[in-house]
Amino acid sequence: MSVSIKQPLHVHQHKTRQSLSQKLTELCAKLQKRVDRYSLKRRRYLEDESGLKIINTLSCPEKVLLLPASSFKFLLNQMTAHPKNLNTVHGQADFIAEHLSIEDVIELNNILDKLLKKLDKNIPDRQLINTLARKLCQSEITKDIRELEREEDFLAVYRHHYPNPMQSPYCHSILADNDDQDLNDSFPKTHNEVDHTLITQYLRSFHPKIEYYALRILGVSSTLGVITTHLLDVIQIHELAHFVSHLGIDNEAYIWFNFEKASKHLVEGIAQDLTRRILQRQSILREFESKSISPTCMKQEKAFKALNRNQSAPYRIHLDWEVNYPSIHDRYIAFQVFRSKLFIIHDEKNFAMMMHRVGLL
Repeated sequence: MSVSIKQPLHVHQHKTRQSLSQKLTELCAKLQKRVDRYSLKRRRYLEDESGLKIINTLSCPEKVLLLPASSFKFLLNQMTAHPKNLNTVHGQADFIAEHLSIEDVIELNNILDKLLKKLDKNIPDRQLINTLARKLCQSEITKDIRELEREEDFLAVYRHHYPNPMQSPYCHSILADNDDQDLNDSFPKTHNEVDHTLITQYLRSFHPKIEYYALRILGVSSTLGVITTHLLDVIQIHELAHFVSHLGIDNEAYIWFNFEKASKHLVEGIAQDLTRRILQRQSILREFESKSISPTCMKQEKAFKALNRNQSAPYRIHLDWEVNYPSIHDRYIAFQVFRSKLFIIHDEKNFAMMMHRVGLL
């Protein structure tokens, strides 16, 4: 005769919270595996396409987190007990699991079960993303983040797609309810863009690193209607393009010394131009090798275009360059020459003049 012994309630709740933490960690691990798998190959493509070379001793670590550590900053200042390291996936996952209500933890466990099964194959279910985001939004984790992150216009990101902020999976995933009219009035009504820094960042220095934010990438891919891993591919190429254009050396051993001072239009335009060229290069190589068009490459280009349609001017200036300076070779030479110029203003206007001069040669 078997006897079943019920676990104490607090033990069961602890295991449920542990399960959520493990699933959040697994989400990041799946994306991290893809980042690591393609990093070197994409960096080599970017070196070939730009004519720049990253020296072997220089690395650029790439890390997938749930959210930027800064998203937890406000709450940290209010806590008496020091939390675990929020610069790590495990620390962030444990923190989220510990600070949600047990009812939300149970529901999020079920949502993540479904999400993790189809992450590599399908577009994330918007209803699942909305529920996931809403539960995070209602927790203390994001309660006052809106005050902390006003400067980055986070509240306005999806106003074009979601006139009612409560419908926005992205806003839910990192912000508290923003139906405060005074707060909304502080932002321009024309914002409809997605800034790359919301979902990933190239942290600039001579010891650079790249961070990808899994919960935000899920929200954006769901909203754009693209597969999460294909959006991740696109933003990885973009961020590695920053790394190569910044610290890659040319034939005269120059790096882009004025990278930190360059205008956002120029920095993002170069990265976008390289990203688009790499996506086209991949398509051509796959088609040559397999004698057919690669579905993956087509979906990556779809993700790039969907994201780009919803980005601000700095991320779209490359489209003007393609029209006005259609020769890839001319853009390639112009950038090689331009980045070595130390005593001019590094902005899109001077770069356009350089492309024009190269085109006349």
